[in-house]
Amino acid sequence: MVDHKRIMSLLIQGVSYSDIAARCRCSRATISKINRVVKDHQFTVNQVETLGPEELAGLFPDQRSGVSAGFVEPDFTAITDRRIRRGGKSTLKVEWERYTAADAPPGLRFYSYQQFCARFNDYAQVHNLTEKLSHEPGQCLFVDWAGSTMALVDPLTDQTTKVSVFVACLPYSGMIFAKGFLDEKLSSWLRAHQDAFAYLGGVPEIIVPDNTSTASVRIHVDEAARKVQETYFAFADYHDCAVVPTRVNRPKDKAAVETAVGIVDRWVIEYLEIEQFHSLTELNEAIATRIDHINAQPFRGGETTRFAELAAFEAPHLQSLPERAWTQSVWRKAKVAPDYHIQVDHRRYSVPYTYVGTTVDVQLTDTEVLISADNQRIAAHHRNTGRKGSYTTDATHAPANHQLTASVWSRDRFINWATRIGPATVQVITAILDAARIEAQAYATCNNILARSKQQRQRLEDACQQILDRGLAPSYTSVRTMMQALASNRINPTTPRPAETGDIPELPSTVASRSGHVRGPDHFRATGLTGQEAR
Repeated sequence: MVDHKRIMSLLIQGVSYSDIAARCRCSRATISKINRVVKDHQFTVNQVETLGPEELAGLFPDQRSGVSAGFVEPDFTAITDRRIRRGGKSTLKVEWERYTAADAPPGLRFYSYQQFCARFNDYAQVHNLTEKLSHEPGQCLFVDWAGSTMALVDPLTDQTTKVSVFVACLPYSGMIFAKGFLDEKLSSWLRAHQDAFAYLGGVPEIIVPDNTSTASVRIHVDEAARKVQETYFAFADYHDCAVVPTRVNRPKDKAAVETAVGIVDRWVIEYLEIEQFHSLTELNEAIATRIDHINAQPFRGGETTRFAELAAFEAPHLQSLPERAWTQSVWRKAKVAPDYHIQVDHRRYSVPYTYVGTTVDVQLTDTEVLISADNQRIAAHHRNTGRKGSYTTDATHAPANHQLTASVWSRDRFINWATRIGPATVQVITAILDAARIEAQAYATCNNILARSKQQRQRLEDACQQILDRGLAPSYTSVRTMMQALASNRINPTTPRPAETGDIPELPSTVASRSGHVRGPDHFRATGLTGQEAR
């Protein structure tokens, strides 16, 4: 049936006849008739939204209204109540047979089944009951991104950042949810679903998205058939619901959310357009206020509100929210190094030392790193978002007193190894071990330094001596750079050392920090290492 109010609003907004015909599934002739009414009365969008069923009936009289003379009028109110109570399972065929079962009063006759259905549809359209009667309570949640966007304004530079608005609706009760996000990526898409579930107080049986790439992907590149995106499927499975994307080029499949998007466009995005927002939190607070206002307003003939419909009919049918919120997970395999740490996402995490040399399963979420072996959890850490290469270590994972074992690295192991190279190397390795907050976090550095002795033992010892003589901070980078300088003859290892000559070259200043020394880029140039100009 024709949605007069929606067509009127679209006409006032300047939408073309072709677009309106595609959106509302009606003829251009119907749009033209409605446009004449809009122009004659000079309606605004706000005025259209306040029109009640009686006013609409006066503006667009039903040409079939005169047909009622001579016929028994059905009790459509009672029929509607029965269909609502039974979740739309009471069919019109049954209702028509019940209507014709009694004897007709003298001079009156019953409508045919086709006439009965047409008049019932008119009644449902006037009272905005079409969506409610075609869906079961708590069954479907329609979701989509709004076509219009909002913006954040930087108060210092006046630069704007686009904000996409996620929209969800329960068609049976008409409940609407909306929230802004800085992008339309999968992580935002799924977080929006979680926020919608929380707002509605439960989870529906089915989620109905559009064919966006965050929802479904082609099964084969050269075929139109699609399947639910893998992570989206896992998200729905966790919430014990299903994802059923709409068919391609079938706008009626998502008519409910299109209506909700139109309401959000007019009463949220357009309404807040004149205001400036400087943070996403501030913007979403304003959106939430408008959404609450919409859901609390009378609709469907002014008889009820969306909040009331949700509480009375939908809430009992929604599934409970899971006790623990879903988080997106990525699974990896990692081998435990001799320093009883694994490396994932360019950062290192400890596990009990007894697992050294084994391969473990790693689950990465937004906030946690969960490590398992043989289907048993062996370690859990907060996800490290610091610099690459940094460590997260649980001290209880270390062997007692870091004693040397066949498979685990230890302080004694590296000191003994350094002793076979030379005294300067011992001092550098000892300094690196002492500087670490947790000793095991220096093991990989020590191993990388000492491994260079396999082919360049004397050069490593000379490099360590130069680092000590020049007061440089011992690290893998300083050792490697000094060895490269020795190899290119920028430094002569036989040159008298500053301590022997009393001539100490000027070196770039260093600033102590908890993790070592912070130096500028000049330190790593040839002049910073040798005190001489590069050749």
